[in-house]
Amino acid sequence: MRESVKKCMLSVMLPGLAILLTVGCDRFFGHDDQITDPLTVRDRGLSCVRSVGSDFTEFFAGANDRDPVATVDCISAALTRFSNTTRGANGDGWTRGELSSFFEKYFAEESNDEGAVDGKWKAQAGRRTVVTEVFRWKAALLGGGETTLSRGELIRIQLLLEKLRMPLSTWRGQGKLLSLADSASVADIEKLTKSIRQVAELITAEIDTKSGALSRKSIRNPMPLQELSASLDMVGFKFIESQERQALMRVLKRVILSGDPNQIVGDEWGELVQQASEFWIAALRIKNGILPKTQPLVRDVDFVEKATADILKSVARMIARHGGRIDADEIRQLITLLEENRLLPSYVRAKSVNAALEPILGKLLGGNALSNQVDLMKGLSQPQLDRLFDVVHDWSEGQRLSLSVMGSASFSSIEQARQSMSVLATTATDKVGDGTRQQMSELILRGRPLIYDAVGRLEISNLRLDGYQRSDLEKLNFARVLMSAAMRGYSKETARAGVMPHMTESEIQELFADLKAILRDLGIADVRSLQSGIRTFMEANIFLSVSDGNQYISLHEMVEWFQTVLSAGLVADQVHADMIQDFKCGTAPMDVFGKQRLISECFRKHSEVVLMNRLSHLPHFVRALSKAKSQGRLPIFLKSFEQASRALGDSDLPIESSELRAMAPIIHYVEALFTRFDKNDSSVLEAAEVWDVFPLIRPFIQKVAVDVDGNPIKMSVGIERAIFSWMLENGAPPPATTATKISLWINSWSMTSKTEKAGFEDIVKILGSFQMVGREKKNKDMLKYYELSSQRWESGIGSGNRQILVKTRDLLQCSDEADTDLLRLLQARRADIFAIDSSLEQQEQGRAFVVRLKSMVQADPQLQLLCMAF
Repeated sequence: MRESVKKCMLSVMLPGLAILLTVGCDRFFGHDDQITDPLTVRDRGLSCVRSVGSDFTEFFAGANDRDPVATVDCISAALTRFSNTTRGANGDGWTRGELSSFFEKYFAEESNDEGAVDGKWKAQAGRRTVVTEVFRWKAALLGGGETTLSRGELIRIQLLLEKLRMPLSTWRGQGKLLSLADSASVADIEKLTKSIRQVAELITAEIDTKSGALSRKSIRNPMPLQELSASLDMVGFKFIESQERQALMRVLKRVILSGDPNQIVGDEWGELVQQASEFWIAALRIKNGILPKTQPLVRDVDFVEKATADILKSVARMIARHGGRIDADEIRQLITLLEENRLLPSYVRAKSVNAALEPILGKLLGGNALSNQVDLMKGLSQPQLDRLFDVVHDWSEGQRLSLSVMGSASFSSIEQARQSMSVLATTATDKVGDGTRQQMSELILRGRPLIYDAVGRLEISNLRLDGYQRSDLEKLNFARVLMSAAMRGYSKETARAGVMPHMTESEIQELFADLKAILRDLGIADVRSLQSGIRTFMEANIFLSVSDGNQYISLHEMVEWFQTVLSAGLVADQVHADMIQDFKCGTAPMDVFGKQRLISECFRKHSEVVLMNRLSHLPHFVRALSKAKSQGRLPIFLKSFEQASRALGDSDLPIESSELRAMAPIIHYVEALFTRFDKNDSSVLEAAEVWDVFPLIRPFIQKVAVDVDGNPIKMSVGIERAIFSWMLENGAPPPATTATKISLWINSWSMTSKTEKAGFEDIVKILGSFQMVGREKKNKDMLKYYELSSQRWESGIGSGNRQILVKTRDLLQCSDEADTDLLRLLQARRADIFAIDSSLEQQEQGRAFVVRLKSMVQADPQLQLLCMAF
C-alpha cells in the first residue's frame, strides 16, 4: 500500500496543484488484480488513470515514452466523465464519497478467489486515505472545506489542466534532466526554466488570494506543519520525520515565507509555489550551466550572471516578506539546523559561519566605510544583495575581458598578452566594465605574470614563463574579484575602497580576525596564530614582485599573495599525502584539519626527496636544497624551515598539516624574492642585491626593535642597516644587551664598506626570527607569571579556581569556550606540567614549564581550535 500511495502523491506534487486535486492515482484505483473490461473501450480509455502515479514516477526516471501532457489529458478526461455521470447529492458539487464511488464503479476489483474480501478491504482503505489527503490539500489550497468538491472548483481545475498542456509539452523527454539526474546545454536549461515558471505562474494564479477568483470567496484551511509532515510521510518522503527536520522546516518556513512558523495558510501557498519553482530552476542552472565548464566562455558568463540575478530576486522576495530585513538570528538558526541535518557542505561549520555572520553582512557585503554598517550587521537586506550582484557582475566583466584579450586559447609569450591588454585598455571607450579593465590592466601589465604549470602550480621563476593560457587569466580574474571585494569591504576610508583598493595592516588583521574561523575550516588559516593578518601584511609587502614595503597592501600585492598561498597550499597537501602514502609517516590523533599528523623524525628523514619532487618548479629552492645536501648541512637547512613555520619551532612533536601549509608559502616567498632580486641567477644575493631588499624589510625591523616594555625604539637608518646585517649573519634579531648595542652602533658607521651576501637559508632564518619575536613576547608574559606565582597557580588549577583559570586562559590566549577542555587537561596533567626537572638550572625551569604547557595544548586538537598560545 505504501509504495502505491507514494506513486500517487509523487504524481500530484511534482506538476503542482492541478494533478494534486485529481483522483488519478494508481493506489486510489486499487492494486488488486486489474481486469480488462469493455468499459475501458466504451469510456474512451479511462483506465489510463490507473497508471498516473507510475507514469510520473517513470517520467522523472527518464522514460521517454511517458508524456506529461498525455497524463494531464487523461486526468482531464476522467474528471469530465465524473462530472457528466455523477449528479451529486448537492446540486453545487460532490462529496468525497461520491468521488470514490465513481471510480469504484469503473475500477473496483471483481474476484471470487479466497482472500478477495480482505484484499478488497485493504484497497478500499487505501482509496479512502488518498481521497482524504486530496480533499485536505484542496481545502488548504482552494478553500471550500475538506468534505466537498464544488462544481466551480472542478471547472477551475479542468481549465488549469488545459492551460498546463502548453508549458508541459516542453518537458517531453526531459524527465531525467528535470530530476537533476542528467545534463543538458544552457539553451535546453533556459527552455525548461521558462516552462517551469509558466507552470508555477498558472498554479499561483489559481491559489493566490490576490488573483484567484474562487479563493477570494472561500476561506482556506491552514495546514499545520505536522499535517504536512504526515501527508508527505504517506508518500514516502521522510524529510521531516525527525525532530531536527521538523525544527528545520519551521525555520525554513519562517525565513522563506515569514508568518507563523507552525503552519502554511493564505497567500503563503502562492509564494511557496513561486519560491519552489525558483529553487528548482536554480538547482538546474547550477548543475548544468554554472559548475560544468563545457560551454563557450561568453555563454557561461551571461548564463551565470542571469542565473545569479534570478536567485537574488528570489531572496529579495523573502526579504520583502520580512519587512525589508531577515534578522541575523533567524539566519543563524537556519545555518545551525542545516548542519544538524547534515545539509551543509562537509567543510563548512555552522559555528564558524554564525560567528562571522555580522562581519560578513556589515563589512564584507556592506563596507567598513559605510555609515550604516552597524545597521547592516543586524540582518540580510537589499543592499547586501546589490553588493553580491556587483561582485558577480565584476567577475563576468572580467571574464568577457579575458575573452577579448586572449582571442585564441593561449599566447606564446606573456608579452603578447600584455600587448593585447594594453591596446584594449587604451582603446576601449565604453563605460561598462571600466573599473574591471583598470584592475585587470594593473594586474597583467605590472609585476610577475601569474602563470600555472600543467599540474596547477604557480610558476615563480622568470625562466619558465613561456606561455599564457586562458585558464591563467581566468584564475587571475577569480582572485581579483575575491580580493577586491574583501579589500573594498574592509578599507575604512572611502578613498581606499574604490576601484584600486588599499588596506592597512590593522584592516587586514581585522579581516582575518573576523573570518578566521571560516578560513580555518577551509584549511587556509593557521588556527594557532592571532597574527595571521599581520603576517600576511608583512609577506605581501616584502616577497612579491610588486612589494614596496609601504604602509598599505595594494590590490596587486593582495592578488599575487592569494594566488601564491593557494598554489603553496596545493603543494603542502601533496607533500602531506606523499609522507602518509609513500613513507608511512602518519600518526594519531588527527590534527585540527582532520588529517593525520606526521612523525617528526620520519618527516625529516624523507622530506628532501618529497620536497625536491613537489617543489621542482622552484629552481632557487632546488639549488639551495642540493647545495645543503652536498655540504652535509641538509638537517640544518630543513630545520630553518621548521623554525620559521612551526608553532613551537623545530619541536619533536608530530608535524601537522597546518604547519606544512605555513612552510610551503615561506618557500614560495623566498623563491619569489630571489627571482626578483637575484639579477645574475646565482641563487645568492650579493652586495647590491642584498641592499636592494633592505627597503622592503626596513619597516619590519622597526617593528621588532622594541625595549623591555614593548615600546618602539627610534633608530637611525644606519642602525637599521646594522640590524639587517646582523640578522643575515646570525639568523635572529640582536639581543638587547649593552655589548650588542655598541657593536651595532659601530657597524652602523662602517656598513658602506661591508660586503653582504644572503643565501636561501639566510632569508628563511630572518622569517623565522620574526615569528620568534612574537613567540618570545608571549613566553615572557607566561614566564613572569610562573616565576611570581607558580605554587598558587598549580594549587588553583587543582581546585578549579575560576580566577586562576581565567588568567591561564589569557596567557594561552584561549577563547571563553576553552574553559571546560582547558581545565580538564590542566587538572589531568598538573603534576607533569608543574614538575621540576632537577637536571635543569633554576633559570631554565621556567622555559621548560612553558614548553611543557604549550606542548600539552598542541597535543590536543580541541584546544588548538580554542587556544592561540603559540
